Amino acid sequence: MSEFGVVLVGVDGSQVAKDALVFAAREADRRGARLVVAHACRPGTHGDGGLEVRPFAEIVRAESVATLAELYPRLDYQVIQRDTPAADLLVELSAAADLLVVGTHRCGRARGFVLGSVSQRVAAQASCAVVTISGEPEHEDGPVVLGASTTPGGLAALAFACREAALAGAAVRAVRSVTVEGLALFTSAHAPVLDPVSLHAAARAELDTIVGTAAAEYPDVPVEAVVSEQDPFTALLEAAGDASLLVIGSRRGPDSALPHLGPVAAWLLHQAACPLAVVGAGPAAPDPVATTGT
Repeated sequence: MSEFGVVLVGVDGSQVAKDALVFAAREADRRGARLVVAHACRPGTHGDGGLEVRPFAEIVRAESVATLAELYPRLDYQVIQRDTPAADLLVELSAAADLLVVGTHRCGRARGFVLGSVSQRVAAQASCAVVTISGEPEHEDGPVVLGASTTPGGLAALAFACREAALAGAAVRAVRSVTVEGLALFTSAHAPVLDPVSLHAAARAELDTIVGTAAAEYPDVPVEAVVSEQDPFTALLEAAGDASLLVIGSRRGPDSALPHLGPVAAWLLHQAACPLAVVGAGPAAPDPVATTGT
């Protein structure tokens, strides 16, 4: 029995989508999972100088099949092609998947926030963990870097990171950011006021809890705990310089838009050089007292 039953990947004929296909096929092969290749196609042709060659959908299918036959000839897979927007198709199919892989053109923070992207919407709305790929991974043997947190999304990300590290024979590098801005935010709503040293100690204690949880459930996975005094954007980007995968948690639901990813997740979606996994804990369960009529 495979840990992940279905790995879903979106393709569109671009090079970054081809890199995503290879990554997804490797993930499926590791787990003995089935790979679902999804292509949101539009009627039309693809050719040089306007010459009609073959429908573009046929080209994308043929290229995907050829890649899988060459690299993973025994992999169980299927190709789904529909004339529908890519994000709609991937979000729909994610309901039956355990992992979704999608290519993204890292376009910078401003452009990404203004224009949006398929990967951005999918990361916010998919029902499963989402890995975004911006090119062929450079450090396949590197550690799995985790944005450490004890929130529901953070704990889901911890479990995902440890499973990935166990499969790859890698270590986990858990990073917790402590900044002056974070201190101000904390002390504005809580009393007594904590000084930076106390906040740093609290962050270390939280990391110790995270490491203890990982050690109990994944005793064979080494976990390095890092407390950084840089902002979370910089801390995670620097920690992931040699990473095979960067993992962050996020709360999201079926009606999520970009803000539900949180600023760190949304920013990293367009800045991370390595594969980025966004792991959602799902929406909080409704309060039965608040939702039940009298």
